[in-house]
Amino acid sequence: MAAVTDHQKAVAFTRQCLLESNWHESQKESKNSIRTTFVLDENTPVISIYTGKTLSSLKSWSTSLEIGKSVATKQ
Repeated sequence: MAAVTDHQKAVAFTRQCLLESNWHESQKESKNSIRTTFVLDENTPVISIYTGKTLSSLKSWSTSLEIGKSVATKQ
């Protein structure tokens, strides 16, 4: 599936960019989505790559890069 391939390419690229640091990587999968998350520490923003089904009939899957709040500031 092209969406999974795109997700894997994005994860590999992000992993390569973060190689020099000690980022922790985790992945969650379901039938309709994949999320790979990179966390460095409690004060650094979390980086996630998300691939999931869309409601669009033209593009059934979408991949996005998300940079969110640090673990310490998440509620």
